[in-house]
Amino acid sequence: MTKRQWKRLPQPTEDELWDLFQYLMESIERGKPPEWTRQHRATCLKILPWSRKLIRRARWFYVRQAIDRGMVPKSAYHYAANLLKGTPAECSPDMMKKDYNAVEKTIG
Repeated sequence: MTKRQWKRLPQPTEDELWDLFQYLMESIERGKPPEWTRQHRATCLKILPWSRKLIRRARWFYVRQAIDRGMVPKSAYHYAANLLKGTPAECSPDMMKKDYNAVEKTIG
């Protein structure tokens, strides 16, 4: 596919981009080499159109990932805040907690 053909494709929706983001992050966690992990996570985080909804989802995703690995919530907020440094989703652990709780409320 050429760059010109790529530009003619319909723009993905925010939900489609979120699904792609989750797929890439889960693939990374399943054991891709560290250099692949760093490069593609950074690329993925840069190309997303950062709406408030997507920022909350990204924050929730990393906190949830840490909790699923056995971290206590307080440590998970710090872990997620550290991973998202340098992205539009960067925030303090306290804000991470607020956004995580807000998303948890919406998903049940």
